[in-house]
Amino acid sequence: MDLPRILTSSAVASLLTLAACTTTTPATTTRSPAQAELSDSARALHENARLLASRADAEVRPAFTADAHELEQRSYDFSQAVASGRASDSELRADFESVSRSYHRLRNDVEQANSQQARADLDLVKGPYRDVAARMGEPDGAAGS
Repeated sequence: MDLPRILTSSAVASLLTLAACTTTTPATTTRSPAQAELSDSARALHENARLLASRADAEVRPAFTADAHELEQRSYDFSQAVASGRASDSELRADFESVSRSYHRLRNDVEQANSQQARADLDLVKGPYRDVAARMGEPDGAAGS
């Protein structure tokens, strides 16, 4: 065999090996339907909390605004942890506890404000929060929170 053929064969073999390596990388882990539903619910909670936080910026009550932004950040952290699929159950529960504390602080702000607008703003996150709580097996998911 002459040198050009050897080099061509080696190059082709190298390319085929490289192509095989790129197509045999492990697939992402498959998630159970319950994990996918929790991820969707967590994402919906974060999206609505982000909208609530942007609306809260127009409010004149600093505590409400701060608590709305805190809920947005906590729900983002939780959503990312769920979506990654790498967080342990105890880590997810701890993250959800942070979300829950923020939600209840915000709900208390709304009750103290006694404002129709504040209640309407809270309604943005109430349903998604209850959905996530129910999927996490928390009592808030079934309660009238």
